[in-house]
Amino acid sequence: MRTEWKAGLTPETTIVTGSSFGGLASLFIGFDHSDVVGNVISNSAALQYNGIIDSDIAPWAEPNALIDQYAKSPKLALDIYLDAGQFEAELRDMNRRLRDVLVAKGYAVTHAEYSGGHDYWMWRHTIGDGLIAVLAK
Repeated sequence: MRTEWKAGLTPETTIVTGSSFGGLASLFIGFDHSDVVGNVISNSAALQYNGIIDSDIAPWAEPNALIDQYAKSPKLALDIYLDAGQFEAELRDMNRRLRDVLVAKGYAVTHAEYSGGHDYWMWRHTIGDGLIAVLAK
């Protein structure tokens, strides 16, 4: 599986990252493949997904589905970095909710909020914060 995914030698040395819908996908990959991925960096994850993509909607893309999966499952061996902009309203609040679920389950989670919105201008700075958070072990 490691060769197929072009992953690191161990989950502890493998990071998956993404922003917006990519942040949601990264969190899903970490959830579903924690045997391969041990670190997730999620910038402004679109956890509030509301069906704006019309084709091939995966179950994890439904509102709250991924948060509910993390809440109901046993704790996985993942270190997680989450961030969201203070001006992202519902998305920011959903990321806070995921943070609360992860903390309650005992995950190694770092959560940050920045003074900004939903754009690459902000994420180009916060990706470094995420790398520091998951690699500083």
